[in-house]
Amino acid sequence: NMGNVLLYTLGEAELKSDAKVVLDKIGSLFATSDGYVVVEGYTDDIPVKTERFPSNWELSSARASSVVRYLSDQGVDASRFKVIGHGPFDPLVPNNSEENRARNRRVKLTLKPMLEGR
Repeated sequence: NMGNVLLYTLGEAELKSDAKVVLDKIGSLFATSDGYVVVEGYTDDIPVKTERFPSNWELSSARASSVVRYLSDQGVDASRFKVIGHGPFDPLVPNNSEENRARNRRVKLTLKPMLEGR
């Protein structure tokens, strides 16, 4: 899991420069491996309602998509990715403090074996 502090500004989906350093290392591993990459975005339980992100569904999906876009620009075959937006659901910890909310704003990357009919 990559947390919100490293990846994004609160309420945004644009990657911070620190995140790109980490993703460069991850991308080189994915580029030389087989399988597909599941990228899952999560938010905390604070509702978001902006023109760009009408809900946490759009925000979580956009965060996962920004990781995929960056990794594919670094040479990982874009056809190997699956993007999932969870919104505020499936938190790591209860959303009962700012520290916990920060932990729940995250992106999870999982390398899975390539299976027929995936």
